[in-house]
Amino acid sequence: MRPVTIIASITTCACISMTAACGSNGSGGGSGGSGSVKVGVVTDLSGSQSAIGTDELRGAQLAAEEINAAGGIKGLKGKKIDLKSYDTQTSPDHAVTAANAAVSDGVSAIVGGLTSDEVLAGTNVSHRAHIPWISAASSEEITGRGFDDVFQDLPTTAQAAQNYFKAIEFVAQSLDLGNKPTASVAVSDSTYGKGIEEEFSKANSGGSFDVKDEVSYPPTTTNLSSVVAKTLSKSPQMLINLGYPADGIAIQKLLATKFEYKPKVYFAVSDVATALEQLGSKANGMIIPSGPTTDFKNAPARFLDETKKYTAKHGGDAMPQYAVVGYVEMMMVAAALEDSGTTDGASVAKALHGISLDESKGNLYPSQPLAFNDKGQLTDPPQYFVQIENSKPVPVYPSDIAAAEPVPYK
Repeated sequence: MRPVTIIASITTCACISMTAACGSNGSGGGSGGSGSVKVGVVTDLSGSQSAIGTDELRGAQLAAEEINAAGGIKGLKGKKIDLKSYDTQTSPDHAVTAANAAVSDGVSAIVGGLTSDEVLAGTNVSHRAHIPWISAASSEEITGRGFDDVFQDLPTTAQAAQNYFKAIEFVAQSLDLGNKPTASVAVSDSTYGKGIEEEFSKANSGGSFDVKDEVSYPPTTTNLSSVVAKTLSKSPQMLINLGYPADGIAIQKLLATKFEYKPKVYFAVSDVATALEQLGSKANGMIIPSGPTTDFKNAPARFLDETKKYTAKHGGDAMPQYAVVGYVEMMMVAAALEDSGTTDGASVAKALHGISLDESKGNLYPSQPLAFNDKGQLTDPPQYFVQIENSKPVPVYPSDIAAAEPVPYK
């Protein structure tokens, strides 16, 4: 398991730059000197999502280091990536401040951001400056505002909810839970949570699951005991958490230590590496959406190579999901810089709409290739599911990556 370093910062510009210090002046779309091009990582380096925000930054750093070591951006006469980081503190207000700082520093593109509310707030700033932003946040609203320079590199709420539904339906059938298994849903009362719950309900309009309870809670909630108690009060066969990664881990800890009743299935929108780091063997049984792992039946060779590089630098057993996200985001920007041949933000955004990121260009997912539709959403977003068994993530869905069948939660 990897050590998680939470980069706490009370300043907006928590800068981890490879070639220059943070705070230089500049206009949107500028370069960091004649030999470099600035790219901003605006993400959660402190606050509730800091563990996975740190992973995202590290993945972007790994990609930038490789690009620079290979001679920089060839379409820009070898300009090197000057990566700068800015802390959103998992807060929409701080995301606005961080985005303003990145624009002021003259970045040509921004990557990062994990919660929908902060990305919605930050992209209002970047859009006015014509700076493209690729985020891992899921709300449909992020790319539903008609901004041609805002992109999402993970499934949107609608895409994710449909995939979650199919995965949970598969698990219920595999475990023979009956024709209409009972379920309780715990959902974050946030833009993301409301969106994904609405889409999940649409997917369940045919009544595949008998939802006994739906419990909403503020995203700032730190003690979820009452939420878990209510969701378990009617003894559902399945407990489904449609919240943020930290929520899924908190609920799992309560299930493992406080509550006697155990559902047959616990599905959580969480992060595998963080769950194992924080819970160890108490994470066993969770079913979690996941990035690629070394145990995937068809794990790409490039992912396996990058995992070795990442773990050699940061420790742990695997490259975390959001490190993969940060790496791929950075490679998308590099491809757009290469294709556009300019550091101008509007031109880079236009080029992003035309990229096709295969394994040779930096795609670490089994799916090939990654491309954006007119809205800035992935046309075929990667989505995989693992179950933690014996303190290891075991791929269980879909079948082309599965290494085993799901087992009942214990």
